[in-house]
Amino acid sequence: MTDKPLEPNAHITVEADIKIRGIGPVLSCGEGVDALKEALAHGFVSETNRVSSKGLEAYVAPKLSRRMDQPTRMAILASYLALNDAGMTVDDAFKNETGIVYGSALGAQGSTFAYLDSIIDGGDHCASSISFTNSVHSIAPSQVALNLGIRGPIRTITAFGYTAGAAMLTASNWIRNKTVKRVLLILCEDSSNVFDYSIAKMGGSCSYICGEGCTAFILERSPGGYCRIGRTEPCLTAAEALERSTACDKLFCASLGESGRFDSYNPVYGSFYNGMGVELAAAALALRHSFENQGSLKKTAAAAVIGPDRITFTELEILKPENIKE
Repeated sequence: MTDKPLEPNAHITVEADIKIRGIGPVLSCGEGVDALKEALAHGFVSETNRVSSKGLEAYVAPKLSRRMDQPTRMAILASYLALNDAGMTVDDAFKNETGIVYGSALGAQGSTFAYLDSIIDGGDHCASSISFTNSVHSIAPSQVALNLGIRGPIRTITAFGYTAGAAMLTASNWIRNKTVKRVLLILCEDSSNVFDYSIAKMGGSCSYICGEGCTAFILERSPGGYCRIGRTEPCLTAAEALERSTACDKLFCASLGESGRFDSYNPVYGSFYNGMGVELAAAALALRHSFENQGSLKKTAAAAVIGPDRITFTELEILKPENIKE
């Protein structure tokens, strides 16, 4: 499961004093930071790697959520969980100073194929308007903005394996250029029966574990948080990524269909193009744990195998003691 590699070019690198303030995981292993910690510490194996998003009921009334598709439900729940984790209040200042960057490598697969099925089964006049609406890539972040009242800019990025890196760069640039004070970064991917079928047809030659999930992050320049985001480089060769990793104490890598070649937490959440979001969360949690327990980790990295000899790489650094307080 690889994409066509980018042509060799000068690497895009962004460095800014940006912190991860809050993390909101919605995965098959559970919802919230505590569920992810438990899965990482003790292991978790799901037979389906599907997400229930049952926690959404605490934030959105069923009459409003029943027509939402899976990516939208996951994105809204992950956003609320990230806000709660950061201990932030959604007041007027927050709404005006926050932007949303939403990354989905393949878009809303379930809704897209459901819409096509409705045309195939009943013709154009029976096409599902709900499935069509949900198939639009920007519906999920738009619903997040409506539910939270966010008035800042929204950008949807769909770039296959390169999505997570491109979304991280966009979020960092917005903060660095003072477009917004903070960014709600959402990395989301659902699955579909069509995708499951295509993976199954590959047989034993593919180690891809079909899955879905969403991880939201609150990013901003501020004291406190989990860690500082270092360099983000969206398109390194494997040799370059290996060289970068030698400067890090631990590497967390989302490896898609090559799980046998890399240390990865894929079995915990399945495999999907935006799995780097989960590895990024795991890397941040590892730094926080190291700080609280006087451990040896000072720098970690989250990476993703995104194509033939192409890897996205983001460094995370432990906060200085004077910056730990919220």
